Amino acid sequence: MSIQISHLRRWFAGGAIGLLLWWRWLLYARHKVENALKECRRKSESKIQQSAKGFTVSRSAQGHTIFKIEASKAVQYKQGGHAELHDVTITLYGAIPAVSDQIYGADFEYDPQSGDVIGKGQVQMDLEANPEGIIHPDQATPGNEKPSPPDHHEPAL
Repeated sequence: MSIQISHLRRWFAGGAIGLLLWWRWLLYARHKVENALKECRRKSESKIQQSAKGFTVSRSAQGHTIFKIEASKAVQYKQGGHAELHDVTITLYGAIPAVSDQIYGADFEYDPQSGDVIGKGQVQMDLEANPEGIIHPDQATPGNEKPSPPDHHEPAL
């Protein structure tokens, strides 16, 4: 079986044309994807009300701080007023000033109207016990204990 030169030329020409058409389609698809990404960025930026690096909010009642939220970055949206917080530390203060619990996480969502803070993903919590628990325990030991009953041994059969 011999291969004719004219058939070989046709195969090379067809392969070259197919390769050029594939390359043209690839460039067109890349152009479409880039335009779609630009459009998405433009639309999402138009929904952002403001963004900030370094965000802190706290609530107090009767001169006592209840909680404090700190984030390295915050993005507040126009619709609904909610904000996305990144690299967050939430400190919850107890009734005793020395006691505080902390919650850490990468991403949270904050709703200023309701005050809800929702973790999006994994969070870590450091819960601190009452440091005066040993000095002032929650429950006192019972004062009038009954004596234990005497041991009765039955004879073995």
